[in-house]
Amino acid sequence: MFRPKTQRIADITIDKQEVIQQLEGIFNATTRIYIDYANVRPWSIKLG
Repeated sequence: MFRPKTQRIADITIDKQEVIQQLEGIFNATTRIYIDYANVRPWSIKLG
């Protein structure tokens, strides 16, 4: 189950319930992903 860590992310999730359900369907089994830190850093700063 998705648990937002900041209020900003919690506010975004109110409008994106369908997307969250899709992601939970993907990540409920063994999944391998690659996260490029250079692309994530600006979003982490923006979202807090």
